[in-house]
Amino acid sequence: MRKRGILVLGGGISSEREVSLKTSFHLFQVAKKLFKEVSFYNLKSTKKFLKDIEILKPEIIINGLHGSFGEDGTLQAILNALEIKYTGSGVLASSLCMDKYRSSLIVEDIGVKIPQTMFNGDVGQFPCIVKPNSNGSSLGVTKVLGKENLAKAIKHAKEFSKDFIIQEFIDGKEITVAICASKVLEPVEIRPKKGFYNFKAKYSQGLTNFLIPSSLSKKDVKKVKELALKIYHTLGIRQYCRIDFIFKDGTFYFLEVNTLPGFTPTSLVPRVMSFEGMSIEEFVKYLVETAQYD
Repeated sequence: MRKRGILVLGGGISSEREVSLKTSFHLFQVAKKLFKEVSFYNLKSTKKFLKDIEILKPEIIINGLHGSFGEDGTLQAILNALEIKYTGSGVLASSLCMDKYRSSLIVEDIGVKIPQTMFNGDVGQFPCIVKPNSNGSSLGVTKVLGKENLAKAIKHAKEFSKDFIIQEFIDGKEITVAICASKVLEPVEIRPKKGFYNFKAKYSQGLTNFLIPSSLSKKDVKKVKELALKIYHTLGIRQYCRIDFIFKDGTFYFLEVNTLPGFTPTSLVPRVMSFEGMSIEEFVKYLVETAQYD
């Protein structure tokens, strides 16, 4: 059967479904202006999707999913087998970056600092951060001030992932670096108005200030850009991503990589792309033109 058109994939089965719908619909609206034969698929059932994709047989999939199935290498493996080109990273990088613990060990191995981290264990100091090991959008993340709150935080994290990590809390500047089309964009400093950068702060208008450019010195901007690009290449990421750090006392600590960052009205990547003079149309065109399967 002849492959045809572009299919924008959104929704999904993860806890990030609603965020994905916003991201994917935005990408769909842009793609429709740029290309012929663009359609949208709201993924609600993986079983149904497997049947439908054989019928639809698109030439290219714009992957607007977040979280499990769409961002962890599963979808990528399916599309590789069907020889359908897709946007974003391949199987290995997607799987690795979704696993916060494994990816942080690899990043540490190339000389980038990470917070003290325990996998399914107790970091032994407070305050600390408890996170699902495989989830995004800061869902299931808790800042724990004392041991009396630890069990509750772990239980909450395990609602989103069977494994969890506990990291020392580093009270520094939250810095995120986006890489698009192999270009390292201006670092963004994230300043939540209250608490830390959790799900509510990420997706609610007005709860967080974003500094572009950041308050980092030129020397530190250069340094964090170099670290981000090194991580990007080491983990085998393709096309684009967002890499999060904490900066304290002259040191950048790696937190995690998002291989399919959001494109919602409050998302960081579109914000910094605009600052750099990169249009969303230009970016979507690049994604489609460089889409591939492994």
